[in-house]
Amino acid sequence: MNYYTVKIAEEINAVPSPGDKIDRLLFHHKNFNQMHRKPGAKLNPFYGDVKEIVGNWFAQEISYQEKKYQWDVSPLASPVTTLKENKTEPFKILCFLSVDQIAIILRALDSLRIIQARSMNQVFESIVPYLSTTRKQQISWESMRSKAYNFEENDKKVVIGALESIIAWIREY
Repeated sequence: MNYYTVKIAEEINAVPSPGDKIDRLLFHHKNFNQMHRKPGAKLNPFYGDVKEIVGNWFAQEISYQEKKYQWDVSPLASPVTTLKENKTEPFKILCFLSVDQIAIILRALDSLRIIQARSMNQVFESIVPYLSTTRKQQISWESMRSKAYNFEENDKKVVIGALESIIAWIREY
C-alpha cells in the first residue's frame, strides 16, 4: 500500500499546476476503484482492508489538494475587505416615482393578482430592497406598506398618468 501511494504521490508532486494535480489524483482514484480485488483482502493480517486504507488515502489527498487549490485561487482577504463584502447592498433600480406612488402600484399589482405572494407584506419585503427613488436611496418596506393604504389624490393622478404612458408606449410598439 505504501509503495502504491508513494508512487502516486511522487507523480502528483511532479505536476506544477494544482488543478492538474487534482485531475491526476482523480484519474488514479478512478483506476484504483476499477481494480479487481478480493473483498476483505489484506496484504498483512495486521493491516486493514486495502480498498479502505488506500481509498481513505485518496480521499484525504484529494481533499487536501482541493483546499490548497482554493487557497491558491482565492487567498484569505484582509478582515477589512471581508467586512465590506459582507455589507454589500443589493443592486438598486432608480424609480422616478415617489414611495407613495410605488406603493399604489405594488398594491394594485397584488390586489389584481398580477403578482402573487403569501401576503402584502411579503410583496413589499421582496421588492422594496431593490428600489430607490430620486429622494430616498434606502426605502423601508414597512414605510411603503403603510403608505399603500392611504393614497393622496395627487399620487393617484401621477400613477394613472404613468400607467397611461406605459399603455401608449405599448400601443405604439
